[in-house]
Amino acid sequence: MIRFAFSDVHIDGARPKDAIDIMLRIVATFTVAADEIELFSEEEFPIVELAAQFDYWLRRDDGLPFTYDSADSEDVLLWFKPETQGWRIGSAIQKRRPDRLFALEEVRNAASLYVGSVKRDVKATMNIDVTPAFRLRR
Repeated sequence: MIRFAFSDVHIDGARPKDAIDIMLRIVATFTVAADEIELFSEEEFPIVELAAQFDYWLRRDDGLPFTYDSADSEDVLLWFKPETQGWRIGSAIQKRRPDRLFALEEVRNAASLYVGSVKRDVKATMNIDVTPAFRLRR
C-alpha cells in the first residue's frame, strides 16, 4: 500500500491571494510511505502543488510516468514509472527504496486519495478553496 500523507498544514507567508499563492504557499510536513515503510518526509512541502499535478496526471489517464518537480526545488521530488512487472515509486530525497513494485491502480488510488484529502483538509482548516490552483495545470 502506498500512502501520501501530510500534517501541520499552514501558510508560508501572507494569506494566498491568487492561484499561484495557493499552490506554493500552503505547505505541510509531507510523507510518502510504502507498505508502512517511510520512503521520505519533507517539511514545508507545497502540498497543493503536488495535488494539482496528481490531478492532472490522473485526468490524463494515459499510463505514462508521473514526475513531480516543484517550482521550489531543483530535484525531482516524486516520480512513478512503469517497469516490466509493475510501477516503481521514488524520489531524489528518499530515505530508502520500496521493496516491491506496485500496480498502476494502487498508485492511482493513493494519488486520488491525496488529492481529495488536500481539497477537504485545506478547506476545513483554512477555509481556502484550492481548486483555482488546479486550473493552472490543464
